[in-house]
Amino acid sequence: MKKINIFIMAFALVFSFSGCDDDSSNSENNAVNNVTNNITNNTTNNVTNNVTNNTTNNTTNNTTNNTTNNATNNTTNNVTNNTNTNCVPTEWECSNCIDDDGDGYIDGFDPGCSSATDRLEGSFETDIPGDDTNLEILDCWYDGNSGGGDDGCAIHVCCVLETCPEELAGGFDPSSCEESVNQDCIDNCLPFTVPGCDCFGCCTVCVEGVCNDIFIGAPRVAPDCTQETFDDPELCPTCVVNEECGQPCHPEDCELCPGMTVDDLPDYCNESNECPGGQTVCEAQVDCTSLEYCSNGCCIPVPSK
Repeated sequence: MKKINIFIMAFALVFSFSGCDDDSSNSENNAVNNVTNNITNNTTNNVTNNVTNNTTNNTTNNTTNNTTNNATNNTTNNVTNNTNTNCVPTEWECSNCIDDDGDGYIDGFDPGCSSATDRLEGSFETDIPGDDTNLEILDCWYDGNSGGGDDGCAIHVCCVLETCPEELAGGFDPSSCEESVNQDCIDNCLPFTVPGCDCFGCCTVCVEGVCNDIFIGAPRVAPDCTQETFDDPELCPTCVVNEECGQPCHPEDCELCPGMTVDDLPDYCNESNECPGGQTVCEAQVDCTSLEYCSNGCCIPVPSK
C-alpha cells in the first residue's frame, strides 16, 4: 500500500511539472504573438498614416498650386484686360496704353483724359504744371496750358455755365459772350478739341446710358466733380456746349460721347462709330499718326505748342 501511494505521488509530480512547461510555452507563444501583432499593427498604422499624410500633403499641395495658378491667371487676365496691347505707350497716364483708374476705359476713351499729355486718367484735372488754374477767364482747354494770349481764346466762365455762381458773377457782362469766341480762338483750339466737348471744357459725359453736359474745363470751379459724381449738379455744374467752337457728339449719328463705347451706340451703327469733321476713326492710338491722339474713337491733332 505504501508503494502504491509513492507511485501516485511521483506521477502527480511528473504531471505537475509537465503542466508548468505548457504554461511557459504558452507565455512564450503569447509574447511572440504580441510582438508579431505589434509589428503588424505598427506596419499597418504606418502605411495608413503614410497614405493619409500623402493624401493630405497632396491635397494641400494641389490647393496651394491651384491657388498660385489662379492668382497668376487672375493677375495675367487683369493686366491683359486693362492694357491695350495694340498701342505704343508714353509716360503720361492718358497715353500709356493702360486703364490706370480701372474704370474700363483706356487713355483717350476715358472721360478724364483731355489730351495725350494729360497726366491723370482718373480725374478731370490734368496735373500739367501751370494748368488747371483758370477760374474766371477761360482759354483753350486742350492745348496743355492755361495761359491766355497764345490761342486767341478768352471767355468768362459764366458764358459756359448754365448758372453763374454768385462768387463769379461780379463784373460779368453777358453781352461779352458772343464777342469772346473769335476766329483765332476757333482756328487755334477747335482742331484739338475732344469729340463731345467744346473748346472751353464743357463736355457731354455719358455713363451707362445717362448723359449730362458738365463743365470740366476749370477744376478749381468744381473741385469735387468726378466721373462718379458727374450726374450731381451740385458737384458738377451743368453747362451749354458751344456749337461755334466745339465738337458736339451725336450718338444717333453713331458718334461717341466721352464715357461711351461702340456697344452704347444704336444697333444700326453695327458696332462702329463715326467722327465729326471727317476725322479718322480709331480703336487705339496705333490707328492714328504720331501727330494725332485717339480720343473717343477719333484721331485728333496733337497741339504743337
